[in-house]
Amino acid sequence: LEARLRRALVCGAFESAVDLCVEHGHMAEALVLAASGGPELWASARDRLLASHPAPFMRVLSAVVSQSFGELVDESPLKQWRETLAILNTYAADHELAELCNRLAMRLQSEGGDKGTAMLCFMCAGNTEATTELWLDALGDELAAAEGAPAAERHAPLVSFIERLLVFRRVTADTGAEAPAEVKERLAQYAELLAAQGCFAHAVGALHAAGVGGSASPDGTADIVASLRHRLHFSGKLDVRGVAAPPAPFALANIGIAPAPTARSPRAPPVNAMAAARPGGVETQSELFAQPLAQQQPAAKPAYGAGSAAGAGGYFAQPQQPQPLPQPPLQ
Repeated sequence: LEARLRRALVCGAFESAVDLCVEHGHMAEALVLAASGGPELWASARDRLLASHPAPFMRVLSAVVSQSFGELVDESPLKQWRETLAILNTYAADHELAELCNRLAMRLQSEGGDKGTAMLCFMCAGNTEATTELWLDALGDELAAAEGAPAAERHAPLVSFIERLLVFRRVTADTGAEAPAEVKERLAQYAELLAAQGCFAHAVGALHAAGVGGSASPDGTADIVASLRHRLHFSGKLDVRGVAAPPAPFALANIGIAPAPTARSPRAPPVNAMAAARPGGVETQSELFAQPLAQQQPAAKPAYGAGSAAGAGGYFAQPQQPQPLPQPPLQ
């Protein structure tokens, strides 16, 4: 072997020398010789070295060295999805990263049935549509579980969904696209919650953030959004100077002038007048209790010795003189 290698080197046949080393298992010598034979010979010797080792790690190393991540995504075990996703984000080119992450997410969703891990891969790919769809599925389950709970707990899943959605759309620069019909409905509900709490500016921002208010949807969400925008514009709580008023979401009708008030029936006479009109002036018990307290109570009589005959028109009560008892006639 050594003599044959010497003759190949003397003749400059590096390819033959590499083949001899590979046949006899001298991979280190083959790589050294291939480095002197040009990039093509080096790549060929490298691939032969990687293919000669069936270990799973060598498959990953081969994908990193040769930049062939498609095979890694299609053939790697699903239980090692974290490692695969990390390798893609570390070594894959920018123009290939989104496609590879989408392929991994669809494989996880279809073969593994794991929506949570698929959602993370879709987020790494910047796939707003697929991520939002999975978020909406999870939101429906969370709202169903929170049904009957207090208002704060019942609205928490919706608030969390909207916050994640708006942040993700801004990060992916997908704020100009029109949102799906179900997202419009959720945004309208979120804006109503903000308006009910007095956050009118944030409510308007929630409506505009994801392009709400475009084409009409079958469930009438566009009408709800138009009504909410109209209410917020004319609420008097926003600075709408220079902002065109939104169209009215309802038809205006002239209802004319309110009719003049009709003549009222004569008022019932007061209780005292009813008592005076009664023959004899006798008052019933109900009428008596209906009178003011001052009229019901008789005037207090002055006590003995109170007042002055000349001053307040009072009088002194005079004690009665005892009358003599009749005497029997004398005999």
